Amino acid sequence: MSMAFFQNIEKQVFINERYVELDFSQTVHITAAAALYLVSVVTKCQNCAPKNIMYPHIVVSYKFPPDDIKWRLFDSTGILEIIKPGGKKKLDQVWEDLSNPFQTGNDPAKQFPRMLDWYRSLDIGPVPQKLHSAVQEGYLNIKQHAYDKHMTVDFLKYRWWLYAVHDSTLNRVAFLLLDRGLGIPRHVNLPEGAKSNDVGRIAIAMQKGWSSTGEPGRGRGTENIRKPINLKDNDDRLMVMSGMGKYNYIKGSDPRLEPLPVNFQGTLIEWSLSLD
Repeated sequence: MSMAFFQNIEKQVFINERYVELDFSQTVHITAAAALYLVSVVTKCQNCAPKNIMYPHIVVSYKFPPDDIKWRLFDSTGILEIIKPGGKKKLDQVWEDLSNPFQTGNDPAKQFPRMLDWYRSLDIGPVPQKLHSAVQEGYLNIKQHAYDKHMTVDFLKYRWWLYAVHDSTLNRVAFLLLDRGLGIPRHVNLPEGAKSNDVGRIAIAMQKGWSSTGEPGRGRGTENIRKPINLKDNDDRLMVMSGMGKYNYIKGSDPRLEPLPVNFQGTLIEWSLSLD
């Protein structure tokens, strides 16, 4: 699934004011990042559809692959419960279901302790200490920086989505946190002479000590986000996508930055950690 695919869904719903059907009949694999972004798109459409769409809870419908693939990709992963027809009541039910690996909310500071209870309930084990402060920093950034302060759509105010998936074969956990806000590049002022692109802005934002406010004593946020990757000598990795840029970091290697072909609307952080 590409960002253009997701953007077209929102275009049809919010601009063309149409109901949409998503055809997954030939789908055999969905990355964790694509799954979480799909959840954000569908729940946004269901809860923010234009008034001309009379039944927003069914604004998105689906064609699924054969039963065995559907079970592996949609039913067993929990994604079906959060993208099925419904609105706020459905999301409230998902919020109460501590076994669902997808969650969403819009009060990051207050909901962070609940996130810890949710994570512990997934039978992955306790939240790795190395991940605790990093995710807390991610929540803090959503509350303080991600969204336009003049946002008038209640559903989207400080809205976050997350997904945790455990690969028991490799004994790894992937933890993903997403917002649909302004994006990292919007908060970065480039130094004189620097290339004016999102990749350059993300590179600056991920440097140790950088702060969007420039205030003394600030600037440890990026360090906290990268901290889980630096604690052990293994292949733990961090991925950040925002705007037109993508950042990949593995301990012991230089960060790899690359442009994205389509604007990533919001910011996605994915920590992939070994549990050994």
